[in-house]
Amino acid sequence: MKKVQCDECNKVFDFNVVANQLNEGVESLTFTCPHCNHVYIGIIADDDIREWQKEVRALQRTEPTNKKHDEEIKHKIGLLGLQIKSRMDQLKVKYYGGDS
Repeated sequence: MKKVQCDECNKVFDFNVVANQLNEGVESLTFTCPHCNHVYIGIIADDDIREWQKEVRALQRTEPTNKKHDEEIKHKIGLLGLQIKSRMDQLKVKYYGGDS
């Protein structure tokens, strides 16, 4: 099992990832420091995020036809990445009260 050091209490521990069903369609993967109970959110996603992630995967498989097309693909992937991060941050605040 992998050991990590807690950012809050600095103690080292083996972590166990737990899948959480937070609401209909909203899921997170978390682990908790057994010493201070600080919760780490690995991933949090809803239906929108999962759809955007599918779009990113499809774009990553797209063969660019020329340099301009390649730049367009990279740009779209970048925008989707920002959209995903923003939504994940909103969900973290809603379900966990901030960043973890």
